[in-house]
Amino acid sequence: MKVTPLHEYYRPLINQPELADIKFLVGKKQKEVYAHKLICSVGSKVFKQMFYSQFRWFEQTNRSNNENENENDKKNKNSNNNCNKHNSFKNENPTLPRIEIPDLEYKVFISLMEFIYTRQVTLTKEIIWDLFRAADKFNLPELQRLCIEFVLNTLTVEDCLISFEKCRSLLISTCSIPCHQNNSNSNEDNSNHSSNNNNENNKHKCCFNPHFCDCVCCRSDFIKRIFSFIENHAHEIFSIEHCLDDLNATTCHCFLNTKRFLCSEIQVFRRVIERGENLCQSRNLKCSPENLRNAIGSLLESVEIDNITSIHLQEIWEKKIFEIQKLFPLLLKHARNFVRLKTTTTSSSTSSSRTTTTTSTSTSTTTSLSTTTSTNIRNFTAGLQIMKMSMNMNMNMNMNMNMNMNMDMDTNKSIEDLKILLLFADHQSSWRDDVDKSIRECGILHIDLVKVHKRTPPFEVVKNYDVIVVYSWAKFSSQQKIGDILAQFVEDGGGLVISTYYTLVEENEAKLQGRIIDERFLPISPSIEIRNKRSELGEVMVPDHPVMNGVKSFNGGKKSLRILAKEVENGGVIISKWSDGNILAAAKQRDNTSGTVVVLNFCFISDNVYSDGDFWDPNTEGAKLIGNSIKFVASQTSVR
Repeated sequence: MKVTPLHEYYRPLINQPELADIKFLVGKKQKEVYAHKLICSVGSKVFKQMFYSQFRWFEQTNRSNNENENENDKKNKNSNNNCNKHNSFKNENPTLPRIEIPDLEYKVFISLMEFIYTRQVTLTKEIIWDLFRAADKFNLPELQRLCIEFVLNTLTVEDCLISFEKCRSLLISTCSIPCHQNNSNSNEDNSNHSSNNNNENNKHKCCFNPHFCDCVCCRSDFIKRIFSFIENHAHEIFSIEHCLDDLNATTCHCFLNTKRFLCSEIQVFRRVIERGENLCQSRNLKCSPENLRNAIGSLLESVEIDNITSIHLQEIWEKKIFEIQKLFPLLLKHARNFVRLKTTTTSSSTSSSRTTTTTSTSTSTTTSLSTTTSTNIRNFTAGLQIMKMSMNMNMNMNMNMNMNMNMDMDTNKSIEDLKILLLFADHQSSWRDDVDKSIRECGILHIDLVKVHKRTPPFEVVKNYDVIVVYSWAKFSSQQKIGDILAQFVEDGGGLVISTYYTLVEENEAKLQGRIIDERFLPISPSIEIRNKRSELGEVMVPDHPVMNGVKSFNGGKKSLRILAKEVENGGVIISKWSDGNILAAAKQRDNTSGTVVVLNFCFISDNVYSDGDFWDPNTEGAKLIGNSIKFVASQTSVR
């Protein structure tokens, strides 16, 4: 015989006047909710204190209500009604005691009663956060846990940021341990949020970043799991227009400063700009660059401008949101790629030939493209000239640009068309510039440099490149994510060139992880480090291999940074060795549809950086080794 659960007997008693001995006036409209003191007291100690403590809330509420009613009745000179109301509580058939709950909505309070009576509750996104707050107010931790699980199980890319902010505002009042990641540098005045939130933030400025903070808020499993969802879906989240608009500035800083998201920098830039435009409109301000900068405030610093690729350079340029001094190095780095890209696009739509003339003047040059060249290119080049003069930089940028462009277009079209992505994790800009220079010496023009020690570009971004080059002197934002993306890129037919240092150094925090290692995409496995043992080019195992084309000498310097590698994985080919017998260059292609991987067992940084003999000798042909490897894997890639 099936026994009916006890809570099913209690459910019909919810908000029923019959047998009720207490009445709640809920919300601003004071809607009546009938209840039973005994059941409420068993369900919540807060209710028990309300009903049975020395200071009973309902008596105070009734006394206050009766006094107000008496004053109104005196004004209306309705003494009979006044007398009845005044004596109503002491009657033989008294009206129910009343307690006002003005800070909860009727639907929320009914759900609260449902849980107290039945230990079950119907949850919806409409009431979940108010119900969580009510559960905290009436000391119902079980209901809080149900609310948390509901939020986590129903998170979507559309509402996860709002959930993060709601969670933050709820937890901040319970956290008393100061947060060492103080976001007090936020200058943004967000008029969309109440002063109460601002007061709370002033009491405890918490970063709510479980990666960097150890306060009570950030140790909460609730905040960690929401944060994890945001990290894992960052690309989809930042693809949603205006996803930051409804958040306050502190919350935006919380997750943008994490720098661990799998999203492209241009996505972050677009969302930050949209937020600034929305704030300007709400304040009836023109969306001028100055007003946008003021509206965005320090949130603009969350954009890693060095990671903006040449493909999106024009978009950054047209917004004029960054100071010239900050933007100028990026413009110089990508100028040639930008103009070449725009010119190629223009020329494909016309059969007219391109003519270019240059002057020999050191202070001014003239670029004469075909009449079909877009206005944007002329404005862009002119802007660079203006900035050059304003910063007193004596550079014949346009002259060199035109000469190199024409020479490369005429002699190395296939190389010029290659799109190379250089992923690195260095703290010294001179190091990455040195590697960039080595690659360009081989005639490769289109190179985008992306620093990944803070943010990881998603596959949707890297798949647009022909070859990825990877080296590291510091820890990546996520070795696991980088490794998975590189594996997917190779599977998709892309070419990969990797320096073993530090990416394949065993027991180093910068070592690659994920599928690229686990599924043995590389010809060399991670191994122990070898340093301070000078070595140079040894036996060339495949003399006619394209990677060794023109390479006659290579000296690793007095440190000769590399790993211990004597054998290759199945399917791998040893191309050349160090003089001590360790592998110098090796290649591998898993199958006919996958791309080719070349591993170069040395640090890509040359001794041009320090000139003390620690790194490879720039007078030998390390740059040619890197460039040949890129050209080789590019020639093996499938049509992309």
